[in-house]
Amino acid sequence: MRAVIHHALLRLLHHHAPTPSRLYHETLLELGGQLPARLREVSLRSLTLPAGDTPRTLETLAAAWCWGEPVRFRYQKPGQAPTTSEADVVFMEINRTNLDWYVFARRRGEQQVKTFHLLRVLDVTRLTTETSPEIAFDPRRELDGAWGIIGGRQHCEVALRFAPEAVPYVAHRVWPGQVTGEMDGAHYLLRLKAPLNREHLSVEVMVWIRSCRSAT
Repeated sequence: MRAVIHHALLRLLHHHAPTPSRLYHETLLELGGQLPARLREVSLRSLTLPAGDTPRTLETLAAAWCWGEPVRFRYQKPGQAPTTSEADVVFMEINRTNLDWYVFARRRGEQQVKTFHLLRVLDVTRLTTETSPEIAFDPRRELDGAWGIIGGRQHCEVALRFAPEAVPYVAHRVWPGQVTGEMDGAHYLLRLKAPLNREHLSVEVMVWIRSCRSAT
């Protein structure tokens, strides 16, 4: 059962990878060998070897995190020129909404751990002759209540009242940061704690709210 779960999770990531990944392919081959014989054959038939070289950004960052090495990387935010930095990796996480990889790292000369979208990392090099310092980072403290990748210690409380036609969609699950959820007549009233970004805006929850045309 564990092998099947690992296989399914990795297949899900494989389908959402922005480019073919040789790393995913090799790991799926390894997991395929752990599956029962009757599952192994069909699993192997589902794999296609990526052609040519594939990006190794994920492998490089993962190795730096595992071995406690800093990295030098170029990063490009939307609409801005690339910047080059050196940083120490403290955590890696997959966004629960878009399944993209995010890296938590602290740039040299800064005090705060920041979040970097893997797709915006243009290139990265491990600084193998150096060792990253011990950096206190608590993923639960930073990410509990996160809607995507934004977590943190600052929150605001949001109250949403959904129209009757939206009730089947929102009423039968627990949402991140949910405080209460109850029927209000034919409507559904949802209260939740929303994490704030550095500009004190609950941007990820705001995007979700705008996507719900039946919210009032």
